[in-house]
Amino acid sequence: MARPLSSEKRTAILEAATQVVAASGTSAATAAIAKSAGVAEGTLFTYFSNKDELLNALYLDIKSDLHALMTRSLKPGGELVDRCRGVWDSFIGWGLANPEKAKALKQLAVSDRITEETRRLSSGLSSPMTAMFQECSVMVVQKGLPKTYAGTLMSVMAEITASYIAGEPAKARRHIRAGFDAYWRAIGQ
Repeated sequence: MARPLSSEKRTAILEAATQVVAASGTSAATAAIAKSAGVAEGTLFTYFSNKDELLNALYLDIKSDLHALMTRSLKPGGELVDRCRGVWDSFIGWGLANPEKAKALKQLAVSDRITEETRRLSSGLSSPMTAMFQECSVMVVQKGLPKTYAGTLMSVMAEITASYIAGEPAKARRHIRAGFDAYWRAIGQ
């Protein structure tokens, strides 16, 4: 009789995968992930049938973590600029507090190993944020830009802002404010 799967081992594998993917990209060996997790490689395949399943689970795990934080930052009914600023601040804060997750997510986001189904699942994680970005989309579409421009631009500008903060930590507040102001102007205000 097979032993039940342990949520602790699954979490350890995902945490190890985060570290290994952040350091080596999606081509990293599953043996390296298993070693980092402190499990046998066969155990890794007990939890995930193959490497692609592991990478897709990791992508959803990181995106879920990020979306939950950003959704908590939304103030219902407030002005759009204030809601966007709250999401921006939490996005930047998450990236600074979780640099390995941010780096792994960046690697996973451009990987062809992440399925369209996984991408679709991740885009539906947060309906309050989706609604906010739909409001932003109206502004960017009026400027003749693609509907997805507002969300994509926030990701890219947050990454740039985080790199400036890493170089000048004493000016973090200034960079966060300047980054958001530039973002807000870019989407139409």
